[in-house]
Amino acid sequence: MAKGEVRLESSFELLSQDEWDAYLSVDYFDKLRIDQDALRVSEGGLPNLQYPRLAEMIKEHNNKVGALATTYALCRHYFDKGIPDDPWCVSPGSHGSSMQYMPLFQQEHWGRQFWFGYFSEVYYLKMFSIWDSVIQILNHYYGLNYKSDFRLRSRVMNWLKANSTKVFCLLNEIADTGVHKEAKRFRNAAAHDVSPNAVSKTVKCERGKFEYYDGMDQHGRMIKKWDILERISLERGDYTNVATIMENMGDYAMLLGITIEGVVCELTLKT
Repeated sequence: MAKGEVRLESSFELLSQDEWDAYLSVDYFDKLRIDQDALRVSEGGLPNLQYPRLAEMIKEHNNKVGALATTYALCRHYFDKGIPDDPWCVSPGSHGSSMQYMPLFQQEHWGRQFWFGYFSEVYYLKMFSIWDSVIQILNHYYGLNYKSDFRLRSRVMNWLKANSTKVFCLLNEIADTGVHKEAKRFRNAAAHDVSPNAVSKTVKCERGKFEYYDGMDQHGRMIKKWDILERISLERGDYTNVATIMENMGDYAMLLGITIEGVVCELTLKT
């Protein structure tokens, strides 16, 4: 292996049992889980025929929460090992460059940063999958039977707005919070762009009408012209440090858990 090269497979680490116990014991995910008994998914040991798939759907939902907690533990492992990404960019750099990324990194930090980014992407994709399972549960619980496609969320939310105002407000209010907006940005980056803790957008391309100089006239004056051009510039880019992501993971899990708890309470009152 060349000097300075990082082999990702050799930087992957398994957690100790003490770490698993500590990280899985946090209370961030408790309220995300749904108690089957609270929604009367069975009667006398048999499935409640009014909601025949509810027990299965709640089990699948709770399995997602378990996977989320496991992914959180993996992120915490690499975070606690140390990823010194603050500052993530300095100018000028220490070796004469105009900019230097991750000036405090040693060789071992690159692998930790990669694995943290990988598991944090999984975390946010799984978190918003939990959102989807809540919508699917409501679709079944209220007997709406909307097709499970990209329009399901809007259809269920529109029905709730007209027919179950309290549940609608619980789900809608969370969307206006800064914690949700930040989590959604991380999820969208994971699904459609690059990991939020990867430096990106360092090259900026602008197309527009720009002024430029085209030689000199006979009197020695600069000739100004305007034209439609594409201007390319180098910038320091975007980056979100791991501490910000780690904090949002816990905050958003707690916030969504409170929302789900409120929704289940409303459904319990209905039964």
